[in-house]
Amino acid sequence: MVSIDEVRVRVQAAAQRQIQTRAERAGEVAQAREEVTTKRAELDTATDTMASAVKSALEVMNPDELAEFAEVPKSDVQAHVPSRQTAVRRTRRRRAPAAKVAGTAPPAEQRVSKDTSTAAAGIG
Repeated sequence: MVSIDEVRVRVQAAAQRQIQTRAERAGEVAQAREEVTTKRAELDTATDTMASAVKSALEVMNPDELAEFAEVPKSDVQAHVPSRQTAVRRTRRRRAPAAKVAGTAPPAEQRVSKDTSTAAAGIG
């Protein structure tokens, strides 16, 4: 039979291994996050440098020439080209025909007949 002290030692050893594993995994995540943050900052700097270079190059050539000469995809050049302000084309909005309002015509019994014959007048 196992004594309480032996069980306590086993449980503490297992808990210590779990704590160590959790600490290692959390440390790996923190290190990866730091690397991602560093790489993003480097990428932002490189992107700013490219944007500045494209802007400078576009002063002396058009985007197609720049893409051809620099052997850079046009999409990379276009990403740094300032967007052109274009007029928004507005279309006329078609209006729906006016809806007939229910209840505006008098009921059939109240309509005045323009027939002046004696049959219509009820004479005869």
